[in-house]
Amino acid sequence: MGKLVEVNPAPRMVYISASRAPPFLKRYLSTREEAERHLFGLAKLRAVVLKPGFIYSGRDRGWSVPLRYGIDIWNKTYGTAMQFVPKKTVLHDVLDNFNVDTSVALEDIATTSIVAAFDSTFDGQRLYNDDMARVRERFEKNGFKI
Repeated sequence: MGKLVEVNPAPRMVYISASRAPPFLKRYLSTREEAERHLFGLAKLRAVVLKPGFIYSGRDRGWSVPLRYGIDIWNKTYGTAMQFVPKKTVLHDVLDNFNVDTSVALEDIATTSIVAAFDSTFDGQRLYNDDMARVRERFEKNGFKI
């Protein structure tokens, strides 16, 4: 006897969350992560979570392109500098508010959203900047473009 084919599969949702919180807004990220856990816990929903850093686009958000470079430089500088700041100190706690992720192209997020909405291999996953860039690259390598 053949495999049963799921006639009415559970709906799939692509949720765009965030990889880091804006400075001094820790609750911003914790509430998004709470929503992620809730979505993953729903038995009748297949969820995919995208966790972008700073989103830039030369076409739709021209102002974001120069800011992107500053954010990417800050990300590298911050990571190096924080190695020398003792953990569990007031200074560490204050500086932790400025921990930013690298930037990601709006096109990476848009492409990944569309692909993940139709591809069950992404169900139950959290995808970050590098993951989304790879999805877009693979999508475009196959001759598609959004």
